[in-house]
Amino acid sequence: LVAGDLVGGSSSLEATTAQWGDFRAVADGFTGTVLPVPGNHDVYGGTGTFDAWRDTFPDLPRDDSPPGEGGVSYYVDHGDVRFVFITSDHPGSAYAVSADGLVWLDRVLTDSTRFEHVFVVTHHPVSFSTDNSHGGTSGDLWQTLVAHGVTGLFTGHWHRYQPGQLGGGGDTWETILGTGGGWQGFEPIRSYQQRPGFVLVEVDGAEAT
Repeated sequence: LVAGDLVGGSSSLEATTAQWGDFRAVADGFTGTVLPVPGNHDVYGGTGTFDAWRDTFPDLPRDDSPPGEGGVSYYVDHGDVRFVFITSDHPGSAYAVSADGLVWLDRVLTDSTRFEHVFVVTHHPVSFSTDNSHGGTSGDLWQTLVAHGVTGLFTGHWHRYQPGQLGGGGDTWETILGTGGGWQGFEPIRSYQQRPGFVLVEVDGAEAT
């Protein structure tokens, strides 16, 4: 599960698409399934970005998405777990889930009660809400997640590892996984947060660790 910013990106959509091709070439050696959602660096190319994304990642689901976000915002089911990917970056308008996306998310989560766990993936965290336009824990995105008892939200953007239960009316975790790459010098510097790496989640029935 890749929470956005697959690449450094460019104002040239052609250059960004070429970088995605490099990402795919590296990921081809991975034996699992790669499920990404765009980040702000992925949409620097502007108009046409989502079409190029769909062309680059043609296997991502398109049959149930918000308007215009087929293959960009989607969900995947595996056993008793549902994974919901929703973009918080749009060409020319970054850092927020679309109004249509929020309506779609609420419907998908309403239809997810049969799953033991639901995980949501987007690029911009609810934490650092002055920089990310989710409205903090009182905003529509977080309130939608806690209302449906989502197990965890995975985000990126900030180049650090930061798990936490933000409250706001529920037990949902937000885990910032921004340590997959990029500059590690953002203040405040905390060595345990800024080690490059990834997060492994183990699911065993009702337990998710």
